[in-house]
Amino acid sequence: MSAFDLISDFGFPVTITRYAAGSYVNGLYVDGSTTTLSAIMSIQPTNGLEDLLLPEGLRTKNLSKAYSSVELFVSNQITGRKADLVTDVSGITYEVQKVNRMESFNSDIAPHWKAILAQLNPQ
Repeated sequence: MSAFDLISDFGFPVTITRYAAGSYVNGLYVDGSTTTLSAIMSIQPTNGLEDLLLPEGLRTKNLSKAYSSVELFVSNQITGRKADLVTDVSGITYEVQKVNRMESFNSDIAPHWKAILAQLNPQ
């Protein structure tokens, strides 16, 4: 069974909001345009070890991990790109904090992406 099959079987529909690179206009930063994508993603709670791999400032946020067959992007100060936002079926929006490409040359379970998501404005 491939990673795509597992994500499809255990995932749910999400909407990904992706930002194009921003730019400076008259000395002020202007966000790039946005694009929305639909995808299937499996979002799960993180465990303590995964939390420890993040910088200290992120450890106090409401974090989740996500498995996706769609590549996700974190913010990049050099290019001016903002992080992707993921909105699940219940309306919760997450910001992508970290992404790892999972790949195995000996198995058909990969490639796919594992992302750490931080919930925006948790209640």
